[in-house]
Amino acid sequence: MLLISMMVMLFAYCPKSNADSNTLVIHQLADWTNVVSFTINRQGSHIIMVMRDAQTNNEAVYESYLKGSNWSTPKAIPTFNSIITNGSRVGGFFLSYDEKTLYFHSDMAGGVGGMDIYSSSYTSGGWSAPVLVEGINSAADDTYPSVSPGAEVIYFLRHQVNMDARQEKKESDRKSIFYSTKDAKGKYSRPQITNIVLNRGWVEDAIIGTDEMTLLYTSRTERKEPARLIYAKRTYSSQWNLPENLIEVDDSYDYYQAQEAAGKIYFIRSNNKKRDRVGSIVTADVQRRFIISDMVSESGNVKVSSDSRPIQATINIYNPTTMQVVGRYTSDAKDGSFKIANKTNNQYIVDVRAEGCSYASYMLDYSDELKPLIPNTVELFDTIALTINVYDAEIFRPLDSKVIAVRSSDKAIYRSVPSGAGKYTFRLPMGSNYNIIASSKNFNENSFLFKIEGDIVFSHFLREMPLSPKKRNTAFTVLDAQTNEPIHSNIHLKNLSREELINIPVEKTELPSTNISIREGDVYALTIDGAKGYAFHSSTIDTKTNTDQEIIVSLVPLKVGEGILLNDINFETGSAELLPTSYAELDRLVNLIKENPTLRFEISAHTDNVGAADYNMRLSNMRAQSVANYLLENGISSSALVPKGYGMTNPKVPNTSDENKAINRRVEFILLEEEL
Repeated sequence: MLLISMMVMLFAYCPKSNADSNTLVIHQLADWTNVVSFTINRQGSHIIMVMRDAQTNNEAVYESYLKGSNWSTPKAIPTFNSIITNGSRVGGFFLSYDEKTLYFHSDMAGGVGGMDIYSSSYTSGGWSAPVLVEGINSAADDTYPSVSPGAEVIYFLRHQVNMDARQEKKESDRKSIFYSTKDAKGKYSRPQITNIVLNRGWVEDAIIGTDEMTLLYTSRTERKEPARLIYAKRTYSSQWNLPENLIEVDDSYDYYQAQEAAGKIYFIRSNNKKRDRVGSIVTADVQRRFIISDMVSESGNVKVSSDSRPIQATINIYNPTTMQVVGRYTSDAKDGSFKIANKTNNQYIVDVRAEGCSYASYMLDYSDELKPLIPNTVELFDTIALTINVYDAEIFRPLDSKVIAVRSSDKAIYRSVPSGAGKYTFRLPMGSNYNIIASSKNFNENSFLFKIEGDIVFSHFLREMPLSPKKRNTAFTVLDAQTNEPIHSNIHLKNLSREELINIPVEKTELPSTNISIREGDVYALTIDGAKGYAFHSSTIDTKTNTDQEIIVSLVPLKVGEGILLNDINFETGSAELLPTSYAELDRLVNLIKENPTLRFEISAHTDNVGAADYNMRLSNMRAQSVANYLLENGISSSALVPKGYGMTNPKVPNTSDENKAINRRVEFILLEEEL
């Protein structure tokens, strides 16, 4: 039974042989023979490496670019070399898929354990100062980080110190492959060890493939055996298949840090006799089945639509079924460029967001042969247009108003620009909410909170803001002019400042007074009529000057021989032609006569004393007839009317002033004794 168990463990421990492989052809990348570690971009055109000086054994970090068919002279990178100058080590570099972030390990001061994992971001000024990758470092040595294309998963090595006293000493420095996945807040969760099938032997480094399903790593079967490159494939159920040798060789060299780029495998070949991991970067063609699964790369740039300036944006890739983030990228702040990777035959949702801007969303379906692309330029807007329609809440007419926006974050005030009748437009920076306030004279202020802190996809918004008028509750009291007793009558109010009509029919009026709310600051034409046996009343109420809380109107009873003044009956100067301003009052007289069809009325016209007496008599007769003609044209029988002019013979007041003369120039109606 023990023998069987040992055989099972041995099978799980040793990588599966690739017996059918062809003869390996290895090409040295350049004349670099002292490379300690390296990383290469996915196009195979940019290398960052740690090189050791053969004379001093000092290490330094360099980068080189492929120019045509030759690599450029390595150039030192100050950010990382300053760490070495200060006495610390760096290594295990890994360049992110979009080449914006460099991961590595170092024992610099301020870490968590001996070796810790750091990252550095590429900016216009070069590589930034390193920062610890949060959530994964421990008191043990953590080394050789590598991340999935969207940095959602990070793999690394952790030195596992076995505390079992029975364990052989040589086993105490084994390394295991760990991984950590970002949580919903984008933070790496507590690392977990990978399947035991990967962690047999002495693991020296490990790199996750861009497809997140492939692991290339270095392991020794025995401590003193040569280091070999191992290939492991993960199933979709997250189980790792039995590892295989990536290449089959039978020599004394060590092989380290296998990486896939541009369809080839790159790695370090080192002289095994020295056991110092220093060697040359080489490349080899391997069997197609070992090449990492095809990925679809998308690139472009993010700009602000208003002025086309580049912007740094966050690009999140979602699984549309689970809405789980499967990749997080950042566009370059200098030129807005980005590069993302997705698996073939899958669907994705891509969200592009930037602080203080709108967001853009795209659906990518790589199961479609058309392979839809993200636009080469993704445009986000950093301001929105807001148009406010301000109108009277009761009569729905546009209002001249003052409309402002107060930013919630700092109380900054933005003023609108008129853009039409009752229309006011803002251009508001995004990233904060705004309190929109509209005000207009004699109207109550209105406001609402305009929320644009969340996801905004539209650049123009329209909002309605009705303003309610300020009103005064006014009591209307109608009295009998002789007895002063309150009576029922129709109350008509026509707003001369805007389109508003208020009609209270006689049956709905109350005694002693009827309460009506009228607008402050407006002018009303008041008509009281419909009281049986009474004349009508007409006047104006200017609420700007009239602040009375009660309007008292006395109606004159219709009595034989009683002259009742008609207001606002106006003629052309020296003429009997009625002006249109007379029509409203004459229409009221029409209604009165129709309500009393058995009565006869005299239409009397009067003048002042300016001019000859006979002229004024003729003029007054003509004006009385002109009024009668209007009444006849509006359905009044000629038998109900007697037009008569009095000239200047019957003044109401002495003609001693312009004001008195205006009073004497009048038209009245008088009830006659005769009934029809």
